Amino acid sequence: MVCAIGLVVGLVPRVAAAPRSAQAPQRSRSQPTPTPSARPPRATPAPANPGRSTASPRPTPQPAVNPSARQAQTAYERGAALATAGQFSQAIEAFSEALRLNPRLVESYNDRATAHAALNNALAALADYNRAIELDPNYANAYFNRGNLLVQQQEYFRAIDDYNRALALNQEDAEALHNRAIALAAVGNLQEAVDTLQKAARLFARRGDRDGYDRSIAALRLLQPELPASPTPGQPAATP
Repeated sequence: MVCAIGLVVGLVPRVAAAPRSAQAPQRSRSQPTPTPSARPPRATPAPANPGRSTASPRPTPQPAVNPSARQAQTAYERGAALATAGQFSQAIEAFSEALRLNPRLVESYNDRATAHAALNNALAALADYNRAIELDPNYANAYFNRGNLLVQQQEYFRAIDDYNRALALNQEDAEALHNRAIALAAVGNLQEAVDTLQKAARLFARRGDRDGYDRSIAALRLLQPELPASPTPGQPAATP
């Protein structure tokens, strides 16, 4: 195994602002002000064999706005703003309020976990990430963030599994590739780590993320000290 301490520095959690699918992972890694992840409403399927009725059709009732859901969203947004400002304890209180009003608000579990992790409350963070995934098994952010937490706890194999799950939902998640490479290096899979970092660097370059690109090249240099100076974004990282 190699020491991954130098690589682990800089892991930044992903809040719910990042899109759910086909994510353009947001990190350079400055965090923009989080906005709620909107979910499309579920359509009600028509019956397979609808019966006939002689009665005049009734107008389709419009669903009433649930006051609790609206209040939960407001509390969530307040928590997101507090977390962005670094006020993590207050953010946790706001996210908890949102979850009392709407216990299925997945984004609030994810972001509350991130706030717990920032305060070194690893067990609370892990519980919230687990709950977010339980509610929505396709929520890539929670897999990604849980992977980061596991890396910090040196649970590298479990972290790799979580990054793999995030990448199964979005193969072009450059941040997940970069962090997966860190975990691979930590367990001694150096060649796979190098290959993964090179792919991450290309993806960062493709989207014009210079910070992310430089971060991947810097990690490559730790694994390959003979790697030449950082090439221009848009070019693949060199290999010896």
